Amino acid sequence: MTINLKRMIPFLDKDELTLLIEKIKTSENQEYEGVKLMSVIPFLEDEMIDKLFLEELDKDGSFVSIAPFVSDNMWPIVAEKIINGNSTTNIVGLFPFMDEKTLNDLFIKAEAEQIAGLDAVKFLPFVSDEAVDKAFLNRIKANKDYLPFLPFVTDECLHQFAEAFCQGDTEVDIDAMYPFMTQEDIKMIFKHVIEKKEN
Repeated sequence: MTINLKRMIPFLDKDELTLLIEKIKTSENQEYEGVKLMSVIPFLEDEMIDKLFLEELDKDGSFVSIAPFVSDNMWPIVAEKIINGNSTTNIVGLFPFMDEKTLNDLFIKAEAEQIAGLDAVKFLPFVSDEAVDKAFLNRIKANKDYLPFLPFVTDECLHQFAEAFCQGDTEVDIDAMYPFMTQEDIKMIFKHVIEKKEN
């Protein structure tokens, strides 16, 4: 008769789960009797999950698969490791699980090119509208590439450019913004162009 360890996992106590994790971690293929780390994670306490997550992050292991189970107080620690250059892993897979403050802090550092190898554009679907708009405006002022930001910029921000264009106050390529503007703003620009031609 064979025993299925996976079925036993929900009934194991902390010490038994810790022993099972050690067996998995020290095995050649990261599996023990058909049990992988991810089968055990949902039954662990937060402290143990956070510890395993950091171990996997440091060795560039399966940290992304553990991320949904990590406690909220782990994200500032991860951010600090990234900012200090202690983690060279591809952390984009962690973005959906990070809190907004941590994401915004990392985004600002990446946008300022203070985190080597981390492109700020990768943050855009995950950071706050306010952070995106601010970075977008800063890129325009600094004559940096702003086109990747356009799908994520708020209507309010683009409305400012439509108004500025109609007042003759902007040097920005307004044509690139049409696909992301509201119909009202496009109509306003069109009306301005027609009136200007007629005068």
